[in-house]
Amino acid sequence: MENKIQKLGIKVEQLAIATSNPSRLIANLELILGIKGEWVHDTVTTKGKVGIGAEDDDKTVAKLAFNYDLGLELEVLSYQSGPNWLALKGKGMDEQPQISHVGMHVTQEEMHAWKYKMAREGFSIIQQVITQEHTNPFLVENGRKFEYVIFDTESALGFDFKIIRRINRQVDETPKTQIPLL
Repeated sequence: MENKIQKLGIKVEQLAIATSNPSRLIANLELILGIKGEWVHDTVTTKGKVGIGAEDDDKTVAKLAFNYDLGLELEVLSYQSGPNWLALKGKGMDEQPQISHVGMHVTQEEMHAWKYKMAREGFSIIQQVITQEHTNPFLVENGRKFEYVIFDTESALGFDFKIIRRINRQVDETPKTQIPLL
């Protein structure tokens, strides 16, 4: 496993910006950065652990909008209800946009390896959830869900780091909150 962990490298695939006014942020991104492409919208309900050392499963609802014009997944994130890691940090709940996280997609094996690596480096999981419901027609039709693991890396990197695992309809959807013993 050590050899695989050493080979782990970040692929920046997602840049997320949080705000309480997503329409205004999207208009500004289009005006200032010239983003012209389609925005894909979703309202997502998640269930899982929120906060370092959390033991209870929390339900959270967020509005999401995605655009791919910049060559990566640009996400506009607006939490609607329930606890979330940004609120725990006192961020992302007003109109002032701020970087929420940088993320990348991983396989289940890579997710375990990243969790091990980050724990070894002293970075805690601040939120780990699985999506329960989506409003985006593509996701609903295909039964796709996601597991998100967000590491509290802001003090070291200037942003939190998120890994995202796609879950297809037939896969076990129980979040693996414990770091596997290796």
